[in-house]
Amino acid sequence: SKMFYGGVKPEMVSDKFSFTEGPSTDKEGNVYFTDQPNDKIYYWDWKTNKVIEFLNKTGRANGTHFDKDDFLITCSDDQGEIWKISKDKKVEVLFKGFEGKRLNGPNDVWNDSFGGMYFTDPLYERDYWVDFKQETP
Repeated sequence: SKMFYGGVKPEMVSDKFSFTEGPSTDKEGNVYFTDQPNDKIYYWDWKTNKVIEFLNKTGRANGTHFDKDDFLITCSDDQGEIWKISKDKKVEVLFKGFEGKRLNGPNDVWNDSFGGMYFTDPLYERDYWVDFKQETP
């Protein structure tokens, strides 16, 4: 199977990141992604081929996905939270636990067209977690 359209080859847009994660596209086709160790979210503007910083201090966002209303949903694993971020950078913590227990480290997320959300919560202990104690098996 062919991964690219005829004659189109992958090209590096930037190499200034430490460790990129969680690419997802908004309704305009811009690709948002995290630079997890640096606690930032960027997006690639496909019209200008430029990478633009979207948000600093992201709760160590990892996986991302856009919901049906074009809000950016992030797995912000610093405190084990799921965030909802508007295009004007207003952050709402959707939830930070399950049945009163802290999530481990939300990692990847996907939203369906009905408003449902699916995410993973593996335990990959992070060296930046302070006083972490596993509460969710």
